Amino acid sequence: SSQIGNFKSDSYDNSKNNEGFFIMEEKDKLRYALEDAIQKCDKAEAFIKEVISLPEDIPSPPSLSLAERLLDSVRAFLFPQTCAEKAGRREAGIMLSRLLCESLSCLYSSEDVYRLVDRIFSFFPQLLEMLSADACAIYESDPAATSAFEVVLSYPGFFAITAYRFSHILYREGIPLLPRMISEISHRKTGIDIHPGAEIGRAFSIDHGTGIVIGETAVIGERVKIFQGVTIGARSIKTSNNDKDRAHPEGQSQGCTNPQKEKEKEVQAARIIKKRHPTIESDCTICTGAVILGGDTVIGKGSVIGAGAVVTHSVPQGQIVRH
Repeated sequence: SSQIGNFKSDSYDNSKNNEGFFIMEEKDKLRYALEDAIQKCDKAEAFIKEVISLPEDIPSPPSLSLAERLLDSVRAFLFPQTCAEKAGRREAGIMLSRLLCESLSCLYSSEDVYRLVDRIFSFFPQLLEMLSADACAIYESDPAATSAFEVVLSYPGFFAITAYRFSHILYREGIPLLPRMISEISHRKTGIDIHPGAEIGRAFSIDHGTGIVIGETAVIGERVKIFQGVTIGARSIKTSNNDKDRAHPEGQSQGCTNPQKEKEKEVQAARIIKKRHPTIESDCTICTGAVILGGDTVIGKGSVIGAGAVVTHSVPQGQIVRH
C-alpha cells in the first residue's frame, strides 16, 4: 500500500509539473503571437496614418465615454426632473459646462473653447422648446403613452431625437467628430440612426423607432411621424470626391480665430453640399418599413407613405402611397 501511495503521489506531482510546463509554453506562444502582430502593424503604420490619421489641426479626439457623459449631461440639464440624483438645472449646467469644455479642449485652443461653449449654451432655450414639442407630439400620437413625462424618461425615439437635436447644433457650428460620435452613441442605444446634418422641424414623432435611418441631407418638415424600419436615404451609394470635400452648411466653427483657418472657412463655405436624401414636407406620416430615396424626391405635405412602400419619385400633397 505504501508503494501504491507513493505511485499516486508521484503521478500527481508529475501532472502538476506537466500542467505548469504547458501553461508556460502557451504563454510563450501568446507572447510570440503578440510580438508578431505588433511588428506587422508597425510595418503597416505608414499606410494607416495616411488613410485614417487625425487632421493636422486636431490634437486628439474626444473619447466615446466622454461623449456619452456629455449627452447624459445635456439630458440632465434640459430635463432635471427625470434624473435620479434630483439635481437642479444649475448643478446640471455646471457639470454640462465642464464636460463641454473637456470635450472641445481636445479639438480647439482654450480661447476658442470658451467662445464655443458660450455660443452653444445660447441655443439651449430653443433646444428645450423644440424637444418639449417633440415629447408632446409623441405622447399625443401614441395611445400607449401615459404622459409626456414617460416619453422624456423612457422612450428610445425621444432619446434619439434629443441626441440628434444637440448633435445638430454642434454640426452647424462646424465642430468636427463630436456630432457624429454623439449620433452613433444614440444609434447603439436605440437602433435609430439620424445623421446630425439632417434638417428636422418641430413636433417630430418617432414611434418605436428601431431601424430608422435618416441621411445627412434629408429635410423633414413639422409634425412628421415616422414608424420603425423607415429609411430616408440616398438613391445611390456612389460618392464622388466632390461630395466628400465639403463644408458644413455654416462653414467651420465660429470659434476659429486663426486667419488662415478663416480663409479656409470662406473657401469651404462656398462649396455646395450635394443633396442626396429626400425632403419630407410637414404633416406627413411614414409607416413601418417604408423606403424613400433620392435627393430630388419630395413627399408632399400631408401625404401618407404606407408600410413597406418604396418611393424613388416625388409624391404630390395629400396622397396615400401603398405598397
